Amino acid sequence: MKRSIVLARAGTVAVVAAFLPAALQRTNPGLVVAVGALAVLVTAGAAIWLAPTEPMSRAIALALCAPMLIAAAGNGATATALTRAFADAAAPLVLALAGVSLMRRRTAITVATVGGLVAGPARMLIYDPFLDPACQACGHVGVAVWPHPELAQTVQTVGLGLVLIGVAWELIRGDRAIVGVGVCITMFALDRSGQAALVLCCGYATAVWTTRSWATWRRRQALRHLLTLHEHEGGLTDILRQTMRDPGLTVTFPTTDGGDFVDVAGNPASPRPEQMTTDLFIGGELLARVHHGARTAVPDLDAALDPVAGLILQNERSTAQLAARVHELTRARTNIVRVGLGQRLSIERDLHDGVQQQLLALGLDIRLAIGSLPDDSPDRASLEEALALVHECVDGVRAISTGVSPPLLATRGLRPAVDALVRRHGTPVDIGGLPAGRLPPDVERAAYAVVAEALARGATSLRAIEQDGLLTVHAAGAVEGADGVLPDLVAALGGRIRLGSSIEAVIPCES
Repeated sequence: MKRSIVLARAGTVAVVAAFLPAALQRTNPGLVVAVGALAVLVTAGAAIWLAPTEPMSRAIALALCAPMLIAAAGNGATATALTRAFADAAAPLVLALAGVSLMRRRTAITVATVGGLVAGPARMLIYDPFLDPACQACGHVGVAVWPHPELAQTVQTVGLGLVLIGVAWELIRGDRAIVGVGVCITMFALDRSGQAALVLCCGYATAVWTTRSWATWRRRQALRHLLTLHEHEGGLTDILRQTMRDPGLTVTFPTTDGGDFVDVAGNPASPRPEQMTTDLFIGGELLARVHHGARTAVPDLDAALDPVAGLILQNERSTAQLAARVHELTRARTNIVRVGLGQRLSIERDLHDGVQQQLLALGLDIRLAIGSLPDDSPDRASLEEALALVHECVDGVRAISTGVSPPLLATRGLRPAVDALVRRHGTPVDIGGLPAGRLPPDVERAAYAVVAEALARGATSLRAIEQDGLLTVHAAGAVEGADGVLPDLVAALGGRIRLGSSIEAVIPCES
């Protein structure tokens, strides 16, 4: 599809170019006009090839300026009444088409096009130079369907005014490149007999198009270089560092809600205060924000991008946004797990400091009551049975209160707490090794919970190895069962766990 568009534009320029030899043979435009018309045509053709994303309407408008300029030059001493009429009609079209080729807004393009048609072809239909007292030795023009010279001049003035309105609309919207066309239209309105304004207008439009096309071509070449590096080297940050020769350059991407910026890994951006910032846009949409040194010139990527190039650059932004979202969800998951553990620890403390102490006091009272009774008392057996139930309740409360964070784990660390847990378990367990030093509290709680789950499932051997910032807990001989909250507890710390006949958990120690 893209190739067909380029061919269609090239065909348009070729058709317009075919009219130039005939126009040059039938008129005597002079060297300046002829060279200017050829320059306009060549510029339009080059712009089509260098910047194929330029709108077709603007490319055609610039290409049509060439034959219109030749036609407008056919108003010399050897011209006939008909060629003069066509020259008068072509002159306003040169100004209108030059303006349209530089305009970007549909409203301004429509107004300028209508103005050019009114000031040129429409005026020709109501103007007969034979009836115009200001035109000496002028003959009839057969195309005039309603001869009225005074009204014709008014119509041309109105048409030129509409073109100026389109130019003013572009200026109000911030496009300063159109100002030269406005100056040429004003010059033509003051002196309609001369051709200087037409030549200057075409020359100005050609210069602007040449500048834009050259800039687009350079941006294209820079972009292709960037995409080549992107394919072979790495991310946008590394590419720009190498291209701009700025090792401190960093690239950040807007989050999905646009409220913050993150790096490609999704971490919050932290640029240095002395760095400058440059925003990169693609099609008016913010792609990234580059933080660089004061002397670093960041290339403009808001150029004529093909779909593949745009997708490659936007993919890195989407990756950064997705990573930031994952980090956000991970933090939320971690906070939820930590809040749950905190509430559980609070309940465990309440059980240990409240219910357990009350049960122990009740057991002591029952023991004193039993001691005060004679050996043959019928109530002695009932009290001894009640004392046994109290001891069972105390053991149950103690088991619940220790949970995933027994006091020994908080005070002495993972190794003593696991040793005590294995002793309470009663079944022989082969313990291969446990970290001797202290680990972050969250890591110790998660590892202890894994060990407790493994022992509850009947594990016969345990291993816990800390290496390269990771704590690996492995238990063999376990029985499969329900997962519970253990996977969430490990995942909240950025770890992973595999539950089955053997249990293995890998937990980062940097918590």
